[in-house]
Formats: sequence, C-alpha cells, structure tokens
Amino acid sequence: METKTTQVFICFAFLSICLIIEPFITKVCSQESDKAKILASQDYFLFYNVENLFDLKEDSLTDDDSFTPAGEKNWNHYRLNKKINSIYKVIIGAGEWEPPALVGLAEVESRVVLEKLLHYTPLYELNYRIIHYDSKDERGIDVALLYRQNKFKPLLSKTKTIVFPFDRNNKTRDILFVKGVFGFDTLYIFVNHWPSRYGGAMSSEPYRMHAAHTLSAWIDSLNILKTDGSIIICGDFNDEAEDASLENFIDYFQGKIQNLRPNSSKNIEGSLKFKEKWYIFDLFFVSEDLLKEESCLRTNTYYDILNMDYLLVPDQKGLGYKPYRTYTGPRYQGGYSDHLPVRLRLIRK
Repeated sequence: METKTTQVFICFAFLSICLIIEPFITKVCSQESDKAKILASQDYFLFYNVENLFDLKEDSLTDDDSFTPAGEKNWNHYRLNKKINSIYKVIIGAGEWEPPALVGLAEVESRVVLEKLLHYTPLYELNYRIIHYDSKDERGIDVALLYRQNKFKPLLSKTKTIVFPFDRNNKTRDILFVKGVFGFDTLYIFVNHWPSRYGGAMSSEPYRMHAAHTLSAWIDSLNILKTDGSIIICGDFNDEAEDASLENFIDYFQGKIQNLRPNSSKNIEGSLKFKEKWYIFDLFFVSEDLLKEESCLRTNTYYDILNMDYLLVPDQKGLGYKPYRTYTGPRYQGGYSDHLPVRLRLIRK
C-alpha cells in the first residue's frame, strides 16, 4: 500500500512539473521557430573593396610588379594567405545567422585568388561559386561576384568595358553584369569599380561621368526596366551619391532606380577615410520595386556600413578611427582594406 501511494505521489509530482515548465518549453520552441523563419526569409548582399588582392605571379601585361615576391611590397605567400583569411573573416562576420548569399568584390587580380578564398578557407563548406572576368585595367584588378549556389542561380553574365573617347589609352575596370534567379525572383546585378580620384577629384571627374553614362546606356540597352526582374547596383564608385556622376545617373532614370542611404555606428561616417575625412564611395542602388512593401522580394531604404572592431585602428593623425589597411604606403600593416564592407538586406515574403 505504501509503495502504491509513493507511485501515485511521484506521478502527480511529475505531471505538476510538466504543467509548470510547459509554457517555457513552448516559448523556447516558438523562439527557435521564429529564428528559423527569419533565417529563411532574409539574406544579405555584401560588397567589399578588398584593396589589392593580388596573386604572386608577375603579369607582363599589367602594372602589378609591386605586388610580387620581388617587388617593393614584398608580397609573398604568408601575406597573401593572411589577406585571404582576413577576407574570409569579413564574409563570415557579415552574416547574422549565416554568411551572405551574394558577395561583390573589387580589386581582385585573378580567379586564382578567388579560388584560394573559396577552397582554402572554411568557405568551401558553403558552396560559393565565382563569376569573374579579366579586364584591361592597367593594374590588372577586376570586380567579381561570389554566390551561394543553393541561394542564387546565374542565368547570364558578361562585362562592359568602359572606353573613354577623350583618353583611349586609359584602361579601367569593366562593369560586371549578372542575371540570375534568387528564390523565385529574377535579379539583375551590376558590380562596379569606377575610375579613381588619382590626380584630383575635379580633373578625374570626366572619367567617372563617362562610367556613369556607360552604365546608364547599358541598362537601357538591356531593356531590364521593362521586365519583372529587380536591379541591384553595387560598387566602389569613387564618388559620393551627391557628386555629379551619380546624381546624373539617378536623374536619368527618373525614380526607377533609387540610391539607398548608408547606415553606420560608432561615429564612423563613411566607408573609407582619406586625409582625416570620411567618404562614402561604396554604395548600393536598387530598382524602385525593391522598396515596395507589397513586393515578394524587397529591401530597406538603407544599407549597412560594417565597422566591426577588427576592421578599424585608431587614427593617429585625425580623430577617432580609420580602416585597418594591409599596407600604408610601402609599410606592411597586416590589416584588411582601406575600405569598409557594405551590406544590403534582402527580405522575402
């Protein structure tokens, strides 16, 4: 009898405990379910100017002599591998629960360095693939797109060479165009790295104005504004959104393409810093449909300038911080880039 009473008491106690903890179990399961839904419904597009990601081979057709083992930068296996691992760290760090579905890159010399990035770091587990074409840039640097093949299916890719009618000997980076399917939506992606401000912002402005004209004309010729697809334009434009090249570009499309505002923190006021001043050269532009609440695929009116602590160092000459570079002049620093990465959130219903 005593044993039966004990058994009843134990059963009663067990049921009571279950009733007490049931709401907590439900809450935890609900939170995990919510997290899974968020994870399934959003992705990121990262753009990053990685600053001089050169391979070790000297190319007789380009001005890459500095970034070779015999060059003034003493570019060697150790430094290249450290740079590769730094870029991997940035890509992984850009995701909240998982790495970006799409990664646009600038200042990569060859497919070789991209394959090292994807095959010799833990990124190999994430099924990234490469879209890259060699351009005629004088230094031999190009743009590229990495994509996770379970997230994005490319249908077409090609490049557009920017030819300056007023300076035909000047060679710059091609614009990369990729058409693909993201989920159930068609995306048209343009990755840019426009001519630098070397020699002065005003004297070099015509080159960026012509780059803007080339991009505008190409979008027109592809006729994609009349399709059901969405456009994402990213890059290092070497101009800010208020400069003439980009203002003219936006005005040309009369609201059909919108520039997004940058979002940052820690008093970081741009994506790169030059002579103690911050600039926002790394930008995203999107077609207007991506900003509509009713769209199946949409984004925010802003993009993020990422400023994780490891990407910054104290600015000894100016106030605050500056990007942690691989080199400062000829001096090796072992950092990441002179640019901060920028990230666009893509939201699916």
